[in-house]
Amino acid sequence: MIDDRAAGILCYLSHGKGIQGSFKETAEDFIVEELPSGLSEDPNGKYLILQVRLRNWETNKFLIYLSRIFGVSRKRISYAGTKDRVGVTTQYFCINTPDDAPEIRLEDVTITRKFRSNHMLRLGDLSGNRFIVNLHTESDDAIDSINKEIDGLGGFPNFFAYQRFGSRRPVTHIVGKYILKRDFKSAVMEYLCDPSFDSDDFRRNVFDTQDFRTALKEFPQNLMYERAILQHLVETGNYDTAFGVLPKNLQIMFVHAYQSYLFNLALSGRIRSDGSLSSVHDGDLFTEVDSLFNSKGDPRTVNPVNRTVIEKSVHEDRLRILMPLPGYDTDVKAIEKEVLMDDELEKEGISIQDFRITSHPELSSSGTYRVIASRPVDLLVNNGILDFKLGRGMYATSYLREIMKENMDHR
Repeated sequence: MIDDRAAGILCYLSHGKGIQGSFKETAEDFIVEELPSGLSEDPNGKYLILQVRLRNWETNKFLIYLSRIFGVSRKRISYAGTKDRVGVTTQYFCINTPDDAPEIRLEDVTITRKFRSNHMLRLGDLSGNRFIVNLHTESDDAIDSINKEIDGLGGFPNFFAYQRFGSRRPVTHIVGKYILKRDFKSAVMEYLCDPSFDSDDFRRNVFDTQDFRTALKEFPQNLMYERAILQHLVETGNYDTAFGVLPKNLQIMFVHAYQSYLFNLALSGRIRSDGSLSSVHDGDLFTEVDSLFNSKGDPRTVNPVNRTVIEKSVHEDRLRILMPLPGYDTDVKAIEKEVLMDDELEKEGISIQDFRITSHPELSSSGTYRVIASRPVDLLVNNGILDFKLGRGMYATSYLREIMKENMDHR
């Protein structure tokens, strides 16, 4: 079981005892359906859109197979969102091709719909996701009780869940920190092995010997990204360029994970300080939100004049408080006002300027903002099965950890 503290999640918001249950005993216990935004059909459209049901498939690995099946570069395939490997997911993929979809014969893969469109899917082109989760419990009353407590505290904490940091090896944010410190050797070695919890012989051997040629023989074939880096090291010995062999979305994942870690630490601090996510303070940033709590406006600042109105709108779910995911474009004054974030950056020895990596612009990040609290929308609870919707980029597991507390299984 992964300790949430490894992801910077240090507390719960609600105080109710977690229910006794289990999580992800089978793939069918966790069903996710993407809710696309602005995706229109056009029989003469440039792009082929596939709606695909995947069972226990990691998004990036499915992209590799999709690229091979269509005989096109991965650069010509896009998608709206990434999903955890364990579960049944319905996702949309966009292929820049004039051809129809060939027959796909992959285990646990079903094309449920295909059509053409002139809209090129990009990451984030979702209004949200629908989840159906089986917690294997008969404690519906206890679930309702915790939900009422969460509602009274402003919604569940919008933490980045453990998947953001690596479902099996939560090291992506540590790699990201080394990258920001321009220590590419440590970043590469962390990705290959973290001796504090990696017990596999092939990982520990490469950490102890740094014999990459032997490691390439020992690392399993399914670890294609690690093997690509090892191959690069065998051929060049260059740590600085090693991450360049990964797909672009994976290259930036490390820095994004570190930003997420900082956000989680700061949000944990706010919960511990306020005991609620509906409190509003002078200097807070806020935004309008839609029905799924997606931000739909530029950040604005709370001040003594508007604070009472903002607090009322937060309670009415029309506004939400934001916190930064720091990057080189983040307003330094906003960070200074967000004392908790400022403290975390100082503790970590990281500055705003560190997020601009001139030698590797593809690894740089300008930063963004994220709402601190959300709610499950259209929630139904029936015999331990929860059916609900969340906005884009929001994690069902962040909501479920409030329901299950320490009983939540992070497999």
